[in-house]
Amino acid sequence: MAVINTIKYNTLWGGLPVFIIPALASVYFAVIMPVSYDEAWTFVHFTHEGFTTSVTHYPAPNNHILHSVITNVTKYIPLLSDLLKLRISSIIANVIGMAVLYRFISKHFNQNMALAVVALSSMIFMNVYYSYMSRGYGLYNLFFIAALFMAFNIARNISTRKSWFFFSMYCILGFYAIPTFVYAFVMLHAFLLFSLKKMTRPQLISGAVVCAVVLLLYTPIILTDGIQALTHISIERKMTFFNAAKAIPGYYLIILREMTSFHWLVMLLPLITSIILLIKRRQKRDVYFSLLFLVMPALLLPLHHVIPFVRVFNYYSALFVIIILLPYKDQIAGMKKWILITALLAAQIILLVHFNNQVYRYEERDLAVNITADKIIPDIIGNRRYFFDGVLLRTNLEFHLITGGYQRYTIFDRHAFLASADTLQAYDFAFIRKDMDKTVKTPLYGKTAYYNIYKLSRNEEH
Repeated sequence: MAVINTIKYNTLWGGLPVFIIPALASVYFAVIMPVSYDEAWTFVHFTHEGFTTSVTHYPAPNNHILHSVITNVTKYIPLLSDLLKLRISSIIANVIGMAVLYRFISKHFNQNMALAVVALSSMIFMNVYYSYMSRGYGLYNLFFIAALFMAFNIARNISTRKSWFFFSMYCILGFYAIPTFVYAFVMLHAFLLFSLKKMTRPQLISGAVVCAVVLLLYTPIILTDGIQALTHISIERKMTFFNAAKAIPGYYLIILREMTSFHWLVMLLPLITSIILLIKRRQKRDVYFSLLFLVMPALLLPLHHVIPFVRVFNYYSALFVIIILLPYKDQIAGMKKWILITALLAAQIILLVHFNNQVYRYEERDLAVNITADKIIPDIIGNRRYFFDGVLLRTNLEFHLITGGYQRYTIFDRHAFLASADTLQAYDFAFIRKDMDKTVKTPLYGKTAYYNIYKLSRNEEH
């Protein structure tokens, strides 16, 4: 036993370098990146409002309930900035997720492959982004990987009763993190059904228990906001089966591009090559696993009549890397560890540089709301009167007003409509989208690529 523990200890610490860059990247970007629109929205409407609001109110999918609940605890951590208090749980979830992924792959494949999967998947663009962003996707990834780990244990008859229990628990937590875990839930059960060759009694019990507990957890939302609060996004994005099916090929390419921030061919060609090699070598178990998870979104989304946001499948960052490496698992297992780790560290550095180059551009989507907002807000913040005409900056500003202790500010916000700063003298600052701006006389205070800013009062505070 002592020898086994020593081997595990040496293996873990021998591979530790590949965990360092992702963990440090998570902390570094959590410190330097400004609050994002979604983070600010979560804070203003849920974290700041308290635990009760977080578990009973669902006006928009921004409320990743489990994450919101956790931020109601972490907001009391001393010494950290308000933004870091929000982001700390995502950093922790990312680190735990890497550890679970390492244990999963090392147990069911080999330790060298586990290092490769963790090292590469953790540095994929969207994974790095949600490793620090105060959203529920870090938890989402963690619970999917943990549930998949248990599914493999069940499929291979390892501690079956214990594995079923934890599989059910991780699915419940995944659902409570984000309702769209339903896709993962169906895929995991399809994998188990395919692996076990039949529907078993434990699988039926597990599915029933998960559904019952999830319904119980979401009951406060249903009683407060109605069942439509959980379904209205699906209804808004609803399309015909035919249109959803027709969109699937392009959607896969969008997933590959947005998930990695590279051209989709960078991931597609290795995935196709791996499937061909697995089939050619008749590695049936690996072929079934790979094809099942690659094909399932194409089956589920048309049936649901929805094409969701790409981030809904963020956990595929690990799946894609696993599938790409599967044909080479024996060669990877035979590599000397120092050579493997050196190559992985080099790849991580390249991916880190790529992320750093891309993330600022990524944050300037949606009317340049995040990076630009962070530059503007210090010059306009205060107990002032603000007018927003179709400009998303309002949410980021309110985050800073609340965390800055301002209480006597007023904000008027409306959907984009034709407006003129010439008629808005009741405000201190006006933000008007350029395509809606009819101002003639009032001089510009500032502007961005998308909107104009007007200072309408000389008063510093109100």
